[in-house]
Amino acid sequence: MTKVKDQIINEKFSLYNADCVSTVASMPDESIDYTIFSPPFSSLYTYSDSINDMGNCRNDDEFYNHFKFLVKELYRTTKAGRLVTFHCMNIPAMKERDGYIGIKDFRGDLIRMFQDCGFIYASEVCIWKDPLIEAVRTKALGLMHKQLCKDSSMCRQGLPDYVVTMRKPGDNKDLISHENGLITYAGEGDLPEGNPSHNTWRKYASPVWMDIRQTHTLNYRVARAGNDERHICPLQLDTIERCMTLWSKPNDVVLSPFAGIGSEIYQAVKMDRYGIGIELKESYYDCAVSNCNDAAGIEDPGFM
Repeated sequence: MTKVKDQIINEKFSLYNADCVSTVASMPDESIDYTIFSPPFSSLYTYSDSINDMGNCRNDDEFYNHFKFLVKELYRTTKAGRLVTFHCMNIPAMKERDGYIGIKDFRGDLIRMFQDCGFIYASEVCIWKDPLIEAVRTKALGLMHKQLCKDSSMCRQGLPDYVVTMRKPGDNKDLISHENGLITYAGEGDLPEGNPSHNTWRKYASPVWMDIRQTHTLNYRVARAGNDERHICPLQLDTIERCMTLWSKPNDVVLSPFAGIGSEIYQAVKMDRYGIGIELKESYYDCAVSNCNDAAGIEDPGFM
């Protein structure tokens, strides 16, 4: 195992405290079986004070220009016929920042960017979120009951999460088979009576996932550091497990270029995949190392 301050490499996973664009650019062609991540949400949140942080872009155009460098590298490094999944939400437009109140089609812009780089738009699922929780957290005008009473022309629905999957053209030469027909259920509640694998597939094939456990995430509080960060929201482990079940298999190499506190790599290790995670922010990276060590049953090795 290689141990240095800015990287951990062992038989279960590799983690890099680095910029994702340059790190993915150093990877061999068609070396990744599956990629899953949540991108920075344009200029909506500030994650760190690094000039390499895409969340620090001055406007949407600057973000997309920066992000496209990564998408091109993801296309190059993804094996033919294999997939890249990104989790996102549309972005609220704000009067003081955008000049109007509404919604920006972040999801659609990302899809079109991936298509421009050669990917095929393969799959999408909408994840339900409680609009009351969003209203309390964001104070969005369109979700306030008082706005309904005053003038409902400004009311809107809550913003769900989307999980979008893009496929690289070509034949997949290493089949992701479930020959025994068995897939296990990750979600809230019990399955209906009958064939559990069939009923799980019905849940997973649904265009709307209503049963994701919103609080079933890795602990992120220890990753907070300083005043340069205002937002951290780990992807739910149910979502990651479902995606990895559908679009990868044991011993696959799974990449997360925005690893955060390591949720995708943690789940990859738990599911017998080899995870490669890249995270720019040091406090997130340190938390990811701890989480992934836990998943792999490795004691904290320290740093050289």
